[in-house]
Amino acid sequence: MQAFFSSTEWTPPEGTLGALTAQAHERAAAVQHTLRDVQTRARQQSTALPFAEALRGDCVRVIAEIKRSSPSKGALAPQLDACAQAGHFVAGGAAAISVLTEPMRFGGSLDDLAAVASHVSVPVIRKDFIVAPIQLWEARAAGASAALLIVRALSPSQLRDLAAAATDVGIALLVEVRTAQE
Repeated sequence: MQAFFSSTEWTPPEGTLGALTAQAHERAAAVQHTLRDVQTRARQQSTALPFAEALRGDCVRVIAEIKRSSPSKGALAPQLDACAQAGHFVAGGAAAISVLTEPMRFGGSLDDLAAVASHVSVPVIRKDFIVAPIQLWEARAAGASAALLIVRALSPSQLRDLAAAATDVGIALLVEVRTAQE
């Protein structure tokens, strides 16, 4: 993967993204001791559904999102039944389902991800602030076919390392950029 930022140009995010990224580092560190168990569970999953294939075709493909709340809007649907909502999205034609797993500001969980992945027949994406390989392993162990990486939240070396880790994990990546430079 080509680095678009040199290490000297990249600065860690500030504001809300910086806080969410810092919390993600804390959550990843807190579960790092479970890595072997998570890897075992991930390897026991059936083959991931082909994420990129689900988005190909002659018509527009939609990735629908399961989200209970947001930092800017507050509570959106705190009592949301993630499986029921995912089922409605698939019935409506969604090609993939994105599940927010960030717990503090988005009200998500890995339990939601696992439940949705076992309930639908389309690829499921872990949408979170992924900063460490353990989070990719957790996503795959929960049945995800893909995970989101946010370029602005990661240094060039972190982005490269996570892209390499995704290959080892057997999970596709959806990479979010917001500028041409990214």
